[in-house]
Amino acid sequence: MTSLRTTGEGLARALTAGVVEPDRVVGWADNQIAQLEDPPYSLIKASLALKDINALVTALRDLPGKCDLAEAQRQLFGHMHRALRSEPGLVGPIVRSLFSLVIEQELVGTDAEGQIYALDHDWDHALEGTFCDVGSVRADLEVFLATYGDEH
Repeated sequence: MTSLRTTGEGLARALTAGVVEPDRVVGWADNQIAQLEDPPYSLIKASLALKDINALVTALRDLPGKCDLAEAQRQLFGHMHRALRSEPGLVGPIVRSLFSLVIEQELVGTDAEGQIYALDHDWDHALEGTFCDVGSVRADLEVFLATYGDEH
């Protein structure tokens, strides 16, 4: 079973990337509180944060337990994939968020770095109208997220 801390980190990253809405995270926190006999204070803080993304991220990262960063990353990619399927216009922000993970050296446990560089490169060309188009980048991004996300 995934720890609260790991799920909290996946949600914190998804909030920061803009692929999960604060009310969904608050709903998750409320659900966890209802299931736990003695919920941690940071979970209660997350529940009370409402739409304050900074407060939510802080509370999620304060959850007790060990964080499995590779699992949190899989969850993030899963959140990105679900967001992309419901809002196709998120191609650019998701590609840039992935690229940021590489640049900030926060990408863990995968061989995906080269694929992310390629997605970012192709996105730049799609924006310029050369070499490839937004549809092909979206298709490649879908494959990437399906491969590395938590839905496989």
